[in-house]
Amino acid sequence: MIWASIRGSCCVHFAVADASRGNELIISQFEGMVAMKITALFAFSTAALVLAGCSPDVPFEEPRLYGEALAEMNRVSLSEIMAQAAEYDGQTVFIEGVTRGVCQSKGCWMYIADGGKEIRVNFKDYAFFVPVGSEGKRVKAQGIITTQHVSKETRQHWEEDGGGDPSSIHSDSTIVMLTASSVVIERGEELSEKQQQLMSQQE
Repeated sequence: MIWASIRGSCCVHFAVADASRGNELIISQFEGMVAMKITALFAFSTAALVLAGCSPDVPFEEPRLYGEALAEMNRVSLSEIMAQAAEYDGQTVFIEGVTRGVCQSKGCWMYIADGGKEIRVNFKDYAFFVPVGSEGKRVKAQGIITTQHVSKETRQHWEEDGGGDPSSIHSDSTIVMLTASSVVIERGEELSEKQQQLMSQQE
């Protein structure tokens, strides 16, 4: 019978049981090199798991829904949407990414980043908000793409609501946006008491 045992941090023994004499014959001992291979294999496996955790195919943990029920379609990347904004204008899409900025006043808009691109997300009919502390969390959203001309004053208002400096905005801009009917945030929180009050006032 052949087996392997690991002794210490860098020593592996391969042995054969000699049934006739009842003892072990050490065939060979490989130091350093075997341990390096084991370490490399472990590092490779760990890296694979980390990359898998970043994959959009990995299910969300503790997902929380905001807005209407999400009917997942084929996912469209933001890179594709931005590159073909005219074709996607008025189309319903399903996107996934990471939140990059949330309205700090009410939670009535957010930005989603994916693949180096970013899109502003408003919420359909102002019917729901998201927690103001959602930045950096994985998110899914479904809604309609539009391309709009936005005035300097509106952009400054957005910047202020996001906790930024409105004086940094100096011009109008044409912006591709998503008007979302559904948003799902990984480990999403409940709305604050203030947000719940604001929501009830709109009903």
